[in-house]
Amino acid sequence: MKIGDFPANVIVNELLIDNGKIWAATDAGLAECSLVKSLSVPSNWKEYILVSGFNAKKFSSVEKINDSVMLRPTTKYTGSMPIH
Repeated sequence: MKIGDFPANVIVNELLIDNGKIWAATDAGLAECSLVKSLSVPSNWKEYILVSGFNAKKFSSVEKINDSVMLRPTTKYTGSMPIH
C-alpha cells in the first residue's frame, strides 16, 4: 500500500487511530487519512511538512495528548513535538 506521496516501500513505525482518522509515523514523515476513505488510495492521505528548523523526517511514534498529536523522531531529539 502506498501512503500519499511517500515512497511505496516506506517503513511505518507506528499507527494511531483517533477520532475517525488513522495517523502513520513513518521513515518519510507523518501522514493521516480519514477512516471513511479508502486507505489504499494514495491521494486520500495527507502528508505533513514540519516547521523549518526541525530537520527530522523519520518518526518512531505518534500519540494523542489532550487535543494534540505528538511525534517522537528517531533522531537524537529528546522531546515530542505537537502537530496540531
